[in-house]
Amino acid sequence: MTRSSSRSPRRPRPRKETGPSGFTVLIRWVWGLAMMAILIIFGVSVATRILEPEDKAGDKAAVHAVDSIFPIETSVTVIVLNGCGVNGLAGHVRDLLLDGGCFDVIDVDDADDYHYSETLIVDLTGRIDLVQQVADFMQSKLSVGRIVHHQVANPPAAVIIILGSDAASPGGSSI
Repeated sequence: MTRSSSRSPRRPRPRKETGPSGFTVLIRWVWGLAMMAILIIFGVSVATRILEPEDKAGDKAAVHAVDSIFPIETSVTVIVLNGCGVNGLAGHVRDLLLDGGCFDVIDVDDADDYHYSETLIVDLTGRIDLVQQVADFMQSKLSVGRIVHHQVANPPAAVIIILGSDAASPGGSSI
């Protein structure tokens, strides 16, 4: 004999809807306050950077450091003059400068005479960095060049190279 139960299956009791526990509420408040503190600190940091006067000495040092690695000046205007009378020397130096990539040779001509024994690199603008760039290049390619400063108003170029006989010697050009 089986006993059948006349009882109906038990229904689960409905649960009361309760809100988060007190601990959960506390954690949410602390989290919210921490996020607000971070946002306030970030905002103050940004505002002080925007409103703070610039450090000119530090900026100049940083710009100089970057310029020494990545020079801003892309091309130096140069005039090449043959001051020793060796045929084709000024054209050869022009080609070297153009191959160097940083120079814009705007004229190649003869100097006032052919009696220059030493190659002169004449600074016309007072920009030491430009004339030094040319001098370094000439030293690396031909082992010649002495810088001479002669500033003029409205110069035709930044630098004039007057080739002397030292540029045509065995230590100089290979023409």
